Amino acid sequence: MNCDLDAGKTVCIGQPAELDAALVADAESRLQQARNRGGTPDWRQAPVDARLASIAGNGRILVQEAGTWIPNAWIVGDLHGDAVAAAAITAWLARNAGPHDLVAFLGDLIDDLPESHAVLSIVDRFRSERVGCTVVLRGNHDTAIGVGSDGFVRSSVSPSTLAQEINELNAEECRDERSACIETVRRFASFIDAAPAALILRDGTVLAHGGVPHVDLHASIRCRESLSDAAELGDFEWSRLIPRVRRRIPIPLTETRSRELGALDFLEFLEVASAAVGFRLERMVRGHCHHPARRELLDGPWQRRVLTINSMAWVLPRELEPDGPAIPVIAHWQPDGPCRAVPIAIDDSWNRAMRIIPGSFLR
Repeated sequence: MNCDLDAGKTVCIGQPAELDAALVADAESRLQQARNRGGTPDWRQAPVDARLASIAGNGRILVQEAGTWIPNAWIVGDLHGDAVAAAAITAWLARNAGPHDLVAFLGDLIDDLPESHAVLSIVDRFRSERVGCTVVLRGNHDTAIGVGSDGFVRSSVSPSTLAQEINELNAEECRDERSACIETVRRFASFIDAAPAALILRDGTVLAHGGVPHVDLHASIRCRESLSDAAELGDFEWSRLIPRVRRRIPIPLTETRSRELGALDFLEFLEVASAAVGFRLERMVRGHCHHPARRELLDGPWQRRVLTINSMAWVLPRELEPDGPAIPVIAHWQPDGPCRAVPIAIDDSWNRAMRIIPGSFLR
């Protein structure tokens, strides 16, 4: 199994003695520009990297093409409106990821923390710097947001912090800011509507925000194209993998979007999907479920096949108080080595250098 938490090395980008002035300056620039709401992210669909192709006509599932080489993949988990983590991680990746490396965001860029608009700006700028080599997958919070015909931002999830913040802007006093924010949501919603739900690498690693199709959908997975059916896409974004459970009875999709899977449900999907795509699927890197340590490797009946990562540096209001600081985690994938969780240490000196005002959620 290529997921190994123990092998992950913490990358310290904020210790006082080692603070990199250029790196901090880059992150400061990203934050400053992102917090200027006069600038509206474009969010035009970037060209798909030549090494990746859709396995269905609508482009909802991406697969690494046979015979192509990806030297490294850097995987960013949930950001949930954490602009500090988004700026620090993208600045670090801009300096450390190779020009041919793939960077994948696992979705849920928005909601919870108060800088979703800034996160969207930071990620969009990063995409423009790495055209074709950056993929943003669909998260359930991302797909839930949109703009109604009445001009108000709507969201079908809770918490829907971004929608609430924009709708509370005074239509007269904050006209320009409100218009820019609404336009950002429109562009982002259009982008996410066409974004892939999952990315499959040739070594059998599946990247997705949530989980995989439940057992009631396995009979319909007969070929590559069937993986992109609407029902299957919903489970990639919404389903939760329950650590200590072997089987879960699938609740009909008409009753709930957030379905639960056990270890045997997941392993059965790997078998069914392997036959459909034509090569062996072995493991998964995903986000969605939040962990105090910001990473979790599912053991026991899961056979160490699922690595969950979160990339928030702040504790969300709905999360339990952690035993220590919340250290954001990304994952580093290599075709011939273990997929490692990489904690990105952002300490107080980093926050001071970036002139961050500590909030009630920062631990």
